[in-house]
Amino acid sequence: MSIITAAGVIMLAAAAYIKGSLNKSGAVTAVLVAMMIGAAFDLFGLLVLALFFITSSVLGKWLDKKLPADETGEKGNCRDWAQVMANGGWPAVAAILFLLTSDPAWVIAFSAGFAAAASDTWASEFGRLSRQKPVDLLRLKRVEKGRSGAVSLPGTAGAAGGAAAVAAGAVLFSGFTGNLLTWEQAVLIGAAGFTGQLIDTIAGGTVQTLYQCQRCGIKTERKSHCGLAVKKIRGVSWISNDAVNHLCTLSAVLIGYSASRLFM
Repeated sequence: MSIITAAGVIMLAAAAYIKGSLNKSGAVTAVLVAMMIGAAFDLFGLLVLALFFITSSVLGKWLDKKLPADETGEKGNCRDWAQVMANGGWPAVAAILFLLTSDPAWVIAFSAGFAAAASDTWASEFGRLSRQKPVDLLRLKRVEKGRSGAVSLPGTAGAAGGAAAVAAGAVLFSGFTGNLLTWEQAVLIGAAGFTGQLIDTIAGGTVQTLYQCQRCGIKTERKSHCGLAVKKIRGVSWISNDAVNHLCTLSAVLIGYSASRLFM
């Protein structure tokens, strides 16, 4: 990665911090993740990363202006270091493994990881547009908007769109690598990304921690509400939304790599 490209990465992270898309820890972590990706894939990898991050951030900021704040989600749209690692950490590992092995299957795995991150993020954002409450995927009952483990028609469309956007972008950007991706591989990348998001949804509705406010009764992922500590009603205490997002991107990376080795 050239000095000019590295300077561009730092400037973009600084701009994201100024715009409120990243906090300080998130900006520093984003630069480190981007440097690892750039070392392996140079401009191709950075463009795939930028496609995920810019589209997700713009979508989130736009909806924040149109819709009321989400009272159920653990965090907002200003990403910290943990969120950056949950979305970009495993694709960065795939990038390093490609750098060490030159195995083109890791290109698919890397792209699939960001397809999953986009699929999950777009699903959450588009789900906010639903006029009806989402349906808990496992319990088949309507729950509050923003609840992990729940799905809606706009959210599912967003999930498919996010995965497809990154998959298409990976093919278009692949000319910057020595390994041109095909549209058949794009289908694999998108499918792996969407599957990772589905795994995220299932984990979010089962093992992810869910709390209930002891004053207003709202069910939330936050550890406090209405100025009070909340009561855990479901899930494993240490499994947060960030942990579930790690599962989302890791599963997509593994699915993308395995499917590429088997079928491509």
